[in-house]
Amino acid sequence: MAIPPLDPLRLDRIHLDPTIGGDPFNIILSDIQIHGISDFQLRELKPKLNALKFRVAIMLPKLIANCHYKANGSIYQVFDVSGEGLGELEYSDVLLRTQVNLALKMQLLG
Repeated sequence: MAIPPLDPLRLDRIHLDPTIGGDPFNIILSDIQIHGISDFQLRELKPKLNALKFRVAIMLPKLIANCHYKANGSIYQVFDVSGEGLGELEYSDVLLRTQVNLALKMQLLG
């Protein structure tokens, strides 16, 4: 069993349907490659072993995502937006926080 590399992280497709100013918007991102994940910095690790969980926070100094996009919708019924092409998104100082819940499985030996 092989673990695929996380940098770049490759995603096939993301479909978003946000509502902007009360108007529906349709965004499809495909052939996504996200670079910079392996440069993470661990910022917080707080175990609560009696509750079988821990909190973790990581900082990603720079994330760059390249993708193909299709967008269709309206912004505040003023601007119609429709198009497709190649896109690049760049984020700086992304902080991710999550809680990991563990489960204890008892198994008898013998």
